[in-house]
Amino acid sequence: MLLSVAGAFAQGGTTGPLTWELNNGTLTISGSGAMPNYSMGPGMTPWIEYTESIKSIAIESGVTHIGDLAFAFCEFCTTIAIPNTLTSIGSQAFFHCSDLTSIPIPNSVTTIGYLAFSGCSGLTSVTLPNSITDIPWGTFRGCGLTSITLPSSISSIADEAFEECSSLTLIYNFRSIPVSISSSVFSGVNISVCELRVPADEVPRYQNADVWKSFYIVGCYLVKVAANDDEYGFVSGDDFYKANATATVTATAYSGYKFVNWTKDDAVISTDNPYNFTVTEDIELVANFEETVGIAETDNYPSLLQIYPNPTSGELWVDCRDAINRVSTMTPITGIAIFDVMGRSVLVETQCIASLQSQIGQSQCEINISHLPAGVYFIRITTDDSVVTRKVVKQ
Repeated sequence: MLLSVAGAFAQGGTTGPLTWELNNGTLTISGSGAMPNYSMGPGMTPWIEYTESIKSIAIESGVTHIGDLAFAFCEFCTTIAIPNTLTSIGSQAFFHCSDLTSIPIPNSVTTIGYLAFSGCSGLTSVTLPNSITDIPWGTFRGCGLTSITLPSSISSIADEAFEECSSLTLIYNFRSIPVSISSSVFSGVNISVCELRVPADEVPRYQNADVWKSFYIVGCYLVKVAANDDEYGFVSGDDFYKANATATVTATAYSGYKFVNWTKDDAVISTDNPYNFTVTEDIELVANFEETVGIAETDNYPSLLQIYPNPTSGELWVDCRDAINRVSTMTPITGIAIFDVMGRSVLVETQCIASLQSQIGQSQCEINISHLPAGVYFIRITTDDSVVTRKVVKQ
């Protein structure tokens, strides 16, 4: 079926409960539910005749399963987007997608079929999520992998899973007890020079485990970092570090927030950012962020300068009668400005000042802030010799 999209010709149709569209080299799968499993011959994918035109694949939220042989032999596809709704990847789903450079497998995926990524020459690194427990037969056979990350959840690795991954030089293995594997799992890999990073306390187990003992085994510690609130900022530096290596963790605050310190078990251990330290144990660090206020309250004339009503829905009065009457050194108001919590000016008042200056004895003036969004603001009132800042809440 031919569809006209944005003035260009596109191919598309349905597959099971889903729809597909190929436009400008991008194959988009959308809808809700599982993609059917396909086979060679009559059961081939509906986009099989356009395989060589597929440069990228976008699987949209709602799709729960990638069918068997779904994208097999899409040799010119380089990227794929996978949603968090996906729970399974079928057998040979990406078989011989030789130009595919990365495969972001979300934590929602619990099963991967056999030979799912076999023959991907461009796939150099893969991280399996903790939701995966089994790696089936030949899953990554013949891939161009240089590194792989195996989570602690892995309980079985089938024969030939990483066979002929001849470029493999680094494996992160977070499992404490070695999984029993056959020699065919890493057949064709020079395992004597392939670095196997395992939990430092479990090195003896791996040194005595069949197949694993032939790797270059290095004991490592896990450094985990998190933010006290993901809405305040983000962190980096999670890794599996060699014993006595220097780890670097970094905290980046979002606008309106600032980094305060690093804590371990609620105890402050550093205010440095980035924070560098020698790794001698598994460690979990929390980066603590807090809201920033770009401007603070100051008051040279306590209780004499009145700003009301506060909170306000829009009308704001500045009343300096008490200050004028009781503090003879107070000079006339020369500036009034309102700032948001980040210290950004949102209003420079001129009419209020003009009113105060135009009439002898005038000590009150009105400011209209009804146009400002609800929130916290600061009003700064300036005289020739002082500055008064007060917090105002706009409802």
